Amino acid sequence: MLLGGLLLVAGFVTFGSMGGILEEAFDPRITHVASVDAGGETLEDLRPVCHALYAVRGVDVNATLERSDGWSTSGTPLNETACRSEWQPMSADGVDFVRVAAWSPTEAGPHLLRLEGEEGAEAWLVDLPAMEQGMFESPWIIAAFGM
Repeated sequence: MLLGGLLLVAGFVTFGSMGGILEEAFDPRITHVASVDAGGETLEDLRPVCHALYAVRGVDVNATLERSDGWSTSGTPLNETACRSEWQPMSADGVDFVRVAAWSPTEAGPHLLRLEGEEGAEAWLVDLPAMEQGMFESPWIIAAFGM
């Protein structure tokens, strides 16, 4: 029982000392595959996996994602989907993020992401499987979970 308590305390200490490592794994401003400002758009090559768009909580934004051939779009936004991931973004500086939308493109390739919203708003598109895999590439995070 004493050993269990010591391992629990060691796990908390390890997590507490990993601010930078956790931020790299959980902050959408760092883990994103695309970022876009309100009133703007970006063309990005996406994998056929679930992607979620995050913005700072309290900022009013709407987004669409369309398949593109690199020159033009399909004209039809992809339908939003509910990703299976329960990942919640976190940041070391205390910023609270909210999921704006999520999509699962059916084919790899260029997609056009558009963002509408209040001036100065920004959003970040995260490839969820890549983010989750990256989280487990850190031996320190694995060690902390193991304690």
